[in-house]
Amino acid sequence: MGSGMRVVVIGAGPIGLAAAAMFARAGAETVIFDRDPQPAPTDVEEAWNNWKRPGVAQFRQAHLLLPLGRSTLDRRLPGAVSTLRSEGAYTVNPAMHPPPGISDWETTDDDMRHEIVNARRPVIEAAIARAAEAESNLEIRRGVGIDSLVAGPAAGDGIAHVAGVRTTDGDVLTTDLVVDAMGRRSRMPDFLEEMGARRPVEETEDSRFAYYTQFYRRDNGLPEDFSPGLHPKGSISLLVIPADNGTWSVTVYTSSSDRPLRALRDPAVHRRVVAAHRGFESWVSGEPDGDIDVMAGVVDRQRSFVDEDGPFATGVIPIGDAWACTNPSLGRGISLGLLQASLSVDAAMANADDPGSLIDACHRANSEQMDPWHRATLQRDRARVAEMEAIIAGADPEPPSPFERGLYAASGADGGVFRRLLEVSGLFMTDSEAFGDDAIRTSILEAAADLPPPVATGLPRERLLELVAS
Repeated sequence: MGSGMRVVVIGAGPIGLAAAAMFARAGAETVIFDRDPQPAPTDVEEAWNNWKRPGVAQFRQAHLLLPLGRSTLDRRLPGAVSTLRSEGAYTVNPAMHPPPGISDWETTDDDMRHEIVNARRPVIEAAIARAAEAESNLEIRRGVGIDSLVAGPAAGDGIAHVAGVRTTDGDVLTTDLVVDAMGRRSRMPDFLEEMGARRPVEETEDSRFAYYTQFYRRDNGLPEDFSPGLHPKGSISLLVIPADNGTWSVTVYTSSSDRPLRALRDPAVHRRVVAAHRGFESWVSGEPDGDIDVMAGVVDRQRSFVDEDGPFATGVIPIGDAWACTNPSLGRGISLGLLQASLSVDAAMANADDPGSLIDACHRANSEQMDPWHRATLQRDRARVAEMEAIIAGADPEPPSPFERGLYAASGADGGVFRRLLEVSGLFMTDSEAFGDDAIRTSILEAAADLPPPVATGLPRERLLELVAS
């Protein structure tokens, strides 16, 4: 099944590389193209300091390889994970460190799947590239882009069919499947329209966030009182992520409409704002590693290549950010992209001889297993930015629900709730799957009933404005 299949992957970021390697491992003759010419370095610091990826806007932003992403790589491309481990990636398993309020915690063999193995984005991508380069059925062509698609005979019902690609250096490759891994800036809608196919349907809105990221490093490793995670603090949020070799990222993210906080581009302002939050001083205790990396104008987008009338074209599928992209503050992008790559490879190889069935199978996998995560992330994003903008305007934000208030209180004392929270944070269960049964919800709501009234977190808005102005 799938024997002799020819696949072209466009875009050699982590998701494109992983998908290409998975296709090659499954027996498909695979070629992957990327416009950026520089090959992946074999040295960690070379990857961080000197690897140029102008085609990737978020290349030096904070990234996180969550347990689902790590376990997907372990299963489908284990060489990448072993490389990350050997090159100093940060490793931790939260299941082995339950909250002190849980006295009866017992680990199980299944808890090993909650392990996190994380590194800086260039280091993660280089490790996946090295694993991909080892695949005999895979050819990686860097410095070569795609100029247009090649149309073939319609697969049925007059639907356009992609039968190949024309590269920027003039080559034409025939193929059974084109995989769009071009990311947020994908040109695939234009390519399809130029070929005579319908444009994919897009749902698009401004995420209304801006991100200011500084990396730090210490020769003696991470600070002892290091507390990674996402921390909402009034009109800003603080996100700290451990990386590799004594490095970590600190991101302050804001509403993109918060003009005074654009001063966070200044490293001194950035450090001052973070250090002013009690207990976070250690986050800025290392040496700054590079400049502040700013990302704004982020768009939440989902592209559908199938509607009620059927596929817009056969012979082409999107994965990763080319399919859907959201606010990156939850750190889910790479991990969900790896899951989608795995699902897409299995669906495509099982339907290699029928282009229509192939598209249907990939679309079904997206609808059933990817779309719930996309929708949940959008819902959380919209609630958080509305809260930020209310505070900026001097209004009272919508108070958290009893469930939201009780969740983290209950997870600190109830092993069952903590285990469900691990499933959600690791991307193994959605919120509705984890917290839908009555017993779990009762525990959470009982914990909320015992809490004192909510208080504002973070610095007063006036103090925050003083810090960025001084």
